[in-house]
Amino acid sequence: MNVHPTKAEIRFQDRWTVERAVERAVRRALGTFDASASLGRSFFGGIAAPGLSPQIIESAVLAPQADDTPLFQSATSAVEPNGSSAIGMADPAERDDVRAEFTIPPLTQLRRTYIMFEHEDGVVLIDQHSAHERVLYEAFMHDLEAGSADSQRLLLPFTLSLSALELEAFDQNKQYFDRLGFEVEPFGGNALIVHAVPLPHPRFDAERCLRDTLSSLTGDRASAAAGRHEHLIATISCKAAVKSGDVLSDGEMRALFVALRDTNLPAHDVHGRSTIVQLAWTEVDRRFGRA
Repeated sequence: MNVHPTKAEIRFQDRWTVERAVERAVRRALGTFDASASLGRSFFGGIAAPGLSPQIIESAVLAPQADDTPLFQSATSAVEPNGSSAIGMADPAERDDVRAEFTIPPLTQLRRTYIMFEHEDGVVLIDQHSAHERVLYEAFMHDLEAGSADSQRLLLPFTLSLSALELEAFDQNKQYFDRLGFEVEPFGGNALIVHAVPLPHPRFDAERCLRDTLSSLTGDRASAAAGRHEHLIATISCKAAVKSGDVLSDGEMRALFVALRDTNLPAHDVHGRSTIVQLAWTEVDRRFGRA
């Protein structure tokens, strides 16, 4: 319809049709494990091909084990009392069939930062912080859109003393904090008192998350109102996710593995960084002079 003189912008008469088409194309391209970074050839093979993506990640169901934990539940899965993972996209019969055939591979934590497992075509590394960040982002977005986030009232409310810029950042985003399960009100001057918080996982430090998030949002003028909630949730997800250096139990690693599988864009975190890196055996053999 109209082209900017410097070719920096094109305006369409029906912009939403174009935006939806672009979004669908991007999701198709990035919403598979084949979009993850690779050293050597990519061996996930995308959605349609056999291999890790459909057989182990996307269709795998946790076999009941005593050490499984709901620490890393995704928005589309819930850990049942017996430790199995109930996947919303499959009916019980499908889950039983998959559980009988597939199990999660043995997982090992490296440097308290990466989760590693062996695949028939290579070695896979998962960045635990980036993966959990992706899981939380999609779970928070689901809660925000549903308008029904779980919240926990605090026995002892805590106060936050903020700078003027931090208080302004909170005021700009208050409606989204409310919808995410935070119950916060003014407490005089630049102070806030927090009565209730969401509980996305047992390690969640609500006070630290709020402080770090508001600090990161100060002076944020770039986010238009339409995209402000996405920026806020991306920031909260980053601050709330497990960190590099956190020791994860076997059950926590398994739960994170399954929760990442259930996300829409598992190969990338909210910053666009890789959550998964593939190292093909052909590349390992080449490095050792075997190829």
